[in-house]
Amino acid sequence: MDRADERDHDEETSAWEQVWQGTSESTAEIVAGRLQAEGLRANVRGHSFQQRSLPFAMQGAWAVYVPVTSAGLARDVLREHGEASNVIEPEPAHGLTPGQRDTIRFVVIGILLIAIVGVVAAIRGS
Repeated sequence: MDRADERDHDEETSAWEQVWQGTSESTAEIVAGRLQAEGLRANVRGHSFQQRSLPFAMQGAWAVYVPVTSAGLARDVLREHGEASNVIEPEPAHGLTPGQRDTIRFVVIGILLIAIVGVVAAIRGS
């Protein structure tokens, strides 16, 4: 087995985890290059949208993956280099991430406020 076959086999058998997400292929390649410069293996995956119009240009969805064993270190490197807003946190096995819990809490509070306003408006209207 030559070096390239060995690398391909290694990439097929190891588990990869997403650590970054963005809309630009070139930015994803730069992020992956930054991780590789730190000695971490990184893969870019994604696609560009085919529909484009002048007022609304959709770029695509791009992600950077690293082996599961180095995902935590990769996230730390990305945060240190100003990419914290695009870092993808791992989903905990026990439930929702803090961001998911905050989103659900926001939606529930919004629905409750709308319901209260509706009840108050109905009482005043009768």
